[in-house]
Amino acid sequence: MSVGRRIGALAAGLLLTSLLCPAEAQTTGSRIGLKNLARNRVSFFDRLGVAVPMDRLQNAGGIDPQLAPFVAAEYSMVSCENELKPAWIWTGPGSYDTAAADFLLGAPGRTGWARARGLAVRGHTVMYPRDQTFCNPRWLLDNESTITPAQARQYLRDYISFVVGRYRGKIKSWDVVNECIADGPNGNSFDLVDNFWLRKLGRDYLVLACQFAHEADPNAELYVNDYNVESSGRKADDQFALVQWLNSQRNLDNTPIRVGIGLQYHITLGETISPGDGHYAVVQRLADNGIPFQITELDVRIPVLDGPPGIFPANPADLVTQGERYREALTMAASFPNCRGFQTWGAYDGSSWISYFFGGQGAALPTDANYQPKAAYFAMQEVLGRPLSDGVYAVKPNADRTLALTAQGSGVRLARFETALPEQRWGLTWSAARGTYTLAPATPLGSRLGVDAPLLYPAASLQVRPADATSTQEFVVIPTPSGAFRLAPRNALTRTLSSPMLLSMPGIYNFDGAPGNFWQLAPL
Repeated sequence: MSVGRRIGALAAGLLLTSLLCPAEAQTTGSRIGLKNLARNRVSFFDRLGVAVPMDRLQNAGGIDPQLAPFVAAEYSMVSCENELKPAWIWTGPGSYDTAAADFLLGAPGRTGWARARGLAVRGHTVMYPRDQTFCNPRWLLDNESTITPAQARQYLRDYISFVVGRYRGKIKSWDVVNECIADGPNGNSFDLVDNFWLRKLGRDYLVLACQFAHEADPNAELYVNDYNVESSGRKADDQFALVQWLNSQRNLDNTPIRVGIGLQYHITLGETISPGDGHYAVVQRLADNGIPFQITELDVRIPVLDGPPGIFPANPADLVTQGERYREALTMAASFPNCRGFQTWGAYDGSSWISYFFGGQGAALPTDANYQPKAAYFAMQEVLGRPLSDGVYAVKPNADRTLALTAQGSGVRLARFETALPEQRWGLTWSAARGTYTLAPATPLGSRLGVDAPLLYPAASLQVRPADATSTQEFVVIPTPSGAFRLAPRNALTRTLSSPMLLSMPGIYNFDGAPGNFWQLAPL
């Protein structure tokens, strides 16, 4: 490919990005961060995750200095792309190399990179039962003819006890088994992939993996993770039947095995996700049977002009369609309470695996090769952070909807609601660039609701003052199942607009779930 074509493609992509997102969005600091929106939504969004290679996260050799601050700002969960796989760690019988995983998780008694930044960790993967050397360790495959079933069982227990036990309490959920189902019918139970463990132990190797992992860390959630199981079909049926079978078994302590399903979601532009389709049918079946699921490896590949790393879209308009796929996937996940996590496979286009595996495809992640947000990023941001459309609203305390938030000079108060009062009419405006809302009263003109010293204890006052570009005039609007909302200041998301006593002066208080924390936003 000529340099000219690549530059042309990049210019087209940048032009489209400028149309999709305002200029102020070009720096991470101006955005609130996806994790901050996610943490104020359904509880599973404490697990808004990303998989990254540890050498890039460590910036070994100056590879990727932007990755670590980007991950810490945008995500609440992180996973190793490769460094927790058996082929990486298991160097021989009783021999292990955990240096890369220890960086993320910390050696015993030490704090790793993730915990130091308040990030959860998703473990990928306890077992990768395939005969390729990037899945099972080479030494194991080379010595298969001399390893007895009894030795294989002991090796498996020793390995799982070591790796899961080493990080006990540090990993919220593990893929206990990854990609164990064949792409086509395989003539055995659940169409399992032929591999070392199946040949030595039969299908019971899957039960043993669950038992040994639970023994090593009883609090870790376990998942069977696979690709091409996102929509209805034979492979999805196999995965469901496998998990149903595993959940009928018992752990070594006689407690029931409990395993969920990981849906990888490496998809294309043409794979729409909408209520009533095969994607929803898969997760609805899981919900109906009490089985948790996670979307574990989402990326949406598009045609690209360049070979690896595949960062130049052949048609920049594909970025808009890609954004819709991300929106659809996250919307589906958010609508099912049995969803326990949502993770992209890679942080940005420059480090994605897609173009190395799928020729002519790439640019599959929500941010481009320069860490700039694409339509997919803004789609995710809207699903997480925009429960209401722009418009004019009355802000009423949920405890007494005859009252309304009222602008009064440079402050605010609660007063009896009257539709005609301009000081009770609040213009709610979403900023795609920043991922937050502003509230502007109809009077005084050109003013906004803001917060004075939002981090002060016990309370901070609300101010009505001329609009400016400071973050003190930005709010996150958080829906609740009851239909009420919380309004949290951007700079203190654990606090909230509150009126502890009706007809008292509203202010910013620590969120405690009291009735005064919740508001109705009624369109006018």
